[in-house]
Amino acid sequence: MSSFSCIIPAYNEEGRVGRVVKVVKSYGYVSEVIVVSDGSNDGTVKEAKDSGADKVIELKKNLGKGGAVFMGAQYAQSDFLLLLDADLVNLNHNHLDLLIKPILNDQADMTIGVLADDPNQNIFPMLSGQRVLRKELILENSFLKKSRFQLELILNQLAKEHNQRVLFVNLFGLGHVRKRSKYRFWMALNKYVDAFISYSIFYFKKFWPIGFSILLMYFIFYPNKQTLSDLKLISQPTADDRILVIVAHPDDETIAMGGYLAKAMVNGAKVKVVFITNGEGNLYYAYLREKNIFNKDRFVIEETVRISEAIDALTSLGLSRENIIFIGFPHRYLKRLFLKHRDSKFISPLTHQDHPLVENEYNKNSDYTASNLENIIKKIIVDYQPTKIFTHSAFDKHNDHYAVNQIVRDVLRDINFNSENFYSFLIHYNNFSKPWYLNKNSQLLPPDELVDKEWLLFALNTYLMKAKEEALLNYESQLKSPYLNLFLRSFIRKNELFLIEGN
Repeated sequence: MSSFSCIIPAYNEEGRVGRVVKVVKSYGYVSEVIVVSDGSNDGTVKEAKDSGADKVIELKKNLGKGGAVFMGAQYAQSDFLLLLDADLVNLNHNHLDLLIKPILNDQADMTIGVLADDPNQNIFPMLSGQRVLRKELILENSFLKKSRFQLELILNQLAKEHNQRVLFVNLFGLGHVRKRSKYRFWMALNKYVDAFISYSIFYFKKFWPIGFSILLMYFIFYPNKQTLSDLKLISQPTADDRILVIVAHPDDETIAMGGYLAKAMVNGAKVKVVFITNGEGNLYYAYLREKNIFNKDRFVIEETVRISEAIDALTSLGLSRENIIFIGFPHRYLKRLFLKHRDSKFISPLTHQDHPLVENEYNKNSDYTASNLENIIKKIIVDYQPTKIFTHSAFDKHNDHYAVNQIVRDVLRDINFNSENFYSFLIHYNNFSKPWYLNKNSQLLPPDELVDKEWLLFALNTYLMKAKEEALLNYESQLKSPYLNLFLRSFIRKNELFLIEGN
């Protein structure tokens, strides 16, 4: 025996599966690489083929990991299988040696590779998907096709029943992209819930709800493991600064940079905050207030509530009312506006309006179009002549936040604004701001996947932290949501973070 068939199950792994395929294809002991696209709707299949996979199986329906691996095993030519996840990071031949050579040397019947730098896998090594095993162990147990997330657990049990020698090997330097980094929050949470229910039922049988709760809480509240070492400090605001903050919704400015704004006011800087929407689209608050999320008048009422809350929050930080501008464009639909309504009028599905309900000198007679929004922002910038501009990051997962970033950057390029004075901040990005609860003694850390970006640190003392918290408490409508209550308060930390992205 000198060759192995490698099976890589993949669901929407575009941008990741290719690098795994390339490493395995260049490894001498692997005779074929089989990628099983488990109902993917992105470019997974094309990337796998372009990277040199010997066979790419395209499943039209998502069968789960167990079904995908079983399908791959049916096509495999070798007696031994190398199973690898499609989202591995820093995979190299040494890792493959550690998995395969104990089999070649007859030291084990199954090897399980533990990602040694991953705290989760050190606690649950038996869940690792990196392993080598006999093909017959899979093909002789057709029920594995429906095992989904229980695949590894069942394989462990089968190996024990067959008295197979199982060897755990530490794979140092090997990582993987977590679900919360690949998917939007609710999709990632759904996958975690699916997995943890499976694990809990398998381990705890009659007591699975208790086990499920423990496992789920661990993964939700397990903190980001990055550190703030070596981060540069953002320059302190001075009395000469004219700071312009452009955000999508009321509360974004406070959770992202409430401490910085408080410091700016203390130091005598001039500060102006622009809200692109009035934040009328909180469906939870809509239901809580009137038990009806389909009443357009309810969203109009919420606009008034959110505007009032924003004014109270910012005046508590020291801003005057004339330096708070509400543009009133449609909440939740800025990305659609940006991409599809350059010059064509957009009608908000929430308020059924095609123009701002509350007019001012900037948005008067402005229909909902991307070009109108750009002209409004441009006029504000030209009139105010800011020395520093802050807005959302292009990495932000929220559609409104992303759209505001793109629109602001288009305007800044158009007016040749100095990119050294343009800063962004992150709010919605997978595991950012975890753990999600009030934790004033901890630091706000860059997400694992973005640590190589140019981050800037602003430290908050006790006064600034208190000022930020008091401002945030004005957003009562948002804090009524259990999720938002935890999420918003999780930004009250010992520091705030900013990014240099250029314009």
